[in-house]
Amino acid sequence: MKRNLIYLLVVCCLFVACDREKNKLRDGNKQYKESKFAESEKKYRESLAVDSTYAKAEYNLASASYKQEKGDKLLTAAKYYDSYQASLEQDDTSSYATTNYNLGNTYFKISQLDTVKQSEQYRFYLEKAKEYYKQSLRLNPQDSCAKYNLALTMHLLKDNEQKNKDQQQQQRQNATSESIDEMFLTHLLNRRLLLTKKLILFEKFYYMF
Repeated sequence: MKRNLIYLLVVCCLFVACDREKNKLRDGNKQYKESKFAESEKKYRESLAVDSTYAKAEYNLASASYKQEKGDKLLTAAKYYDSYQASLEQDDTSSYATTNYNLGNTYFKISQLDTVKQSEQYRFYLEKAKEYYKQSLRLNPQDSCAKYNLALTMHLLKDNEQKNKDQQQQQRQNATSESIDEMFLTHLLNRRLLLTKKLILFEKFYYMF
């Protein structure tokens, strides 16, 4: 009798915990629908605090973080999309395709941050976005959104490559120009020294005379 009672208590506790994580998830979804993404993120985190393996909470936390469009939040989104994807069954191609697409969007968004666009990381994040769009299209070749985003990403990569080439060419031209200017200035300096030497010699000759 006592053993049965303990068993029932354990089962009840499990049901309560399950309800708690689902209730937190539902609260987060309500905030998300109202575009209160910071608040919904908090609720999803509370859901994960109850069950750290709750895949739905991971996915929704990633989406809420993505919607906030900040550098640290976008990195959080990538982290939890990755974690969610790791929990998927191998044959769940639809969820894999969707998560790869979302990861592509996340890294694309990171590449467009002001602090990133002016750094070497710009191309790095665009390359990551490109690879995730490609992976998504391998699983869902008919996804027109992934096709468009992939084309846009590849266009930006090509544009960045051309800008880098133009900058390198400009640097070479500047280096050549600086080299010519340096040679010219050196020539003028040597000529000036020679003229000064002649002038000094002339003065000495004059005074000796």
